[in-house]
Amino acid sequence: MNKTIKVEGNAVVRRKPDRMDLAFAYRFQKEQYEEVLHLFEASYSRFQEAMEKAGVPTEQIKTAHFSVHPKYEQEYDGKVYHQVFQGFEITTDLNLRLPLSFPKLSEIFSALSESGETPQVGLTFSLEDEKEVLEEAMKEAVLNAKEKAATIAETLGLSIGHVISVEEVSESYGSYSQVEGSPRLLKAMDLSMTPEDAEAMMKVLLTVEIL
Repeated sequence: MNKTIKVEGNAVVRRKPDRMDLAFAYRFQKEQYEEVLHLFEASYSRFQEAMEKAGVPTEQIKTAHFSVHPKYEQEYDGKVYHQVFQGFEITTDLNLRLPLSFPKLSEIFSALSESGETPQVGLTFSLEDEKEVLEEAMKEAVLNAKEKAATIAETLGLSIGHVISVEEVSESYGSYSQVEGSPRLLKAMDLSMTPEDAEAMMKVLLTVEIL
């Protein structure tokens, strides 16, 4: 029976972000359904016009969430709670993914600010090719495990033989730079910021033969 050794390999690969993901969150509430619908339609029309002014085709803007429903709040009369009708509410989340460009970001925020639109804006930075950086992390984790196995074998006066198996234990990918605010406030910022690097982490379990 062949003798084997199991070794854990780890790798972290970091890359400068080349993509920006914007999220626009809207919330409208009015007593009458027709009123809130009109408010939403007018606001969304101004939003689209602002995006087109900033050079962003409207087909690039994706709807991640849309909800319309009656709104109630709990009120206490000193004895029991009652549901009190507050009107109708529309909420929607819109996503936009573009190559990272701070001049383009300034155009978008300026156009929105000038239009009077005030959605809550979320901004994150990431990589266009997430698969490539994860594959690189995998390769580095396997090499790290193989080097560890060779060091252990050498310390014991042995050598490593064939690789018996490679098991991926875990992987993670993340970009940790986030910006939030309203278009008007973000427009006033110095947007020549430096985002944190995107990071891919990989852990593998390598089983190798020892001779």
